[in-house]
Amino acid sequence: MSPDAIAGLIALASAVVGTLAALGGWLRGPLARRRMRRRFERGVRGQEHARTLLERWGFEVLAAEPVFKGEVEVDGEARPISIRPDFMVQRAGELAVVEVKTGERAGDPCLRSTRRQLREYAALIPADMLYLLDAEAEALIRVHFPESELRRGDQGVRWAQFSFGIAVGLALAALWAWV
Repeated sequence: MSPDAIAGLIALASAVVGTLAALGGWLRGPLARRRMRRRFERGVRGQEHARTLLERWGFEVLAAEPVFKGEVEVDGEARPISIRPDFMVQRAGELAVVEVKTGERAGDPCLRSTRRQLREYAALIPADMLYLLDAEAEALIRVHFPESELRRGDQGVRWAQFSFGIAVGLALAALWAWV
């Protein structure tokens, strides 16, 4: 094959690859928007179904997507934040926050993004209960975050225990070296 023919084939192959890459990039946008629209529609259907489920299970829906204001301190400066759970409900005198999820891992409160969202609700919203509702599986999951063992008031005790352990370890090491 002549060098001119090889150069022509390389140019043709480059043109085909370039065209396919451009076409792929052009199609990616509409496909991504379509996926996002489907996800949004699935979520809206899940929200509507969740409200029906909550009422069927004896909850009174007090508010849908209420906004709660709070603040976070960043380098000593308070900054405002807002959070929006899916529902505030009440049953048997207990006030509860309900977060609705749809999809493959909807019922997994240990999923990082869901866990963080629920943890934020638990910290900022004064409620008796916190639920994760898997709308497609029709499952209501009670979520509770036990208080962390290391709190400001307990730090002194923890440091004392740690220091005592270090002191005992050093004393045993000195005794071992002396004997």
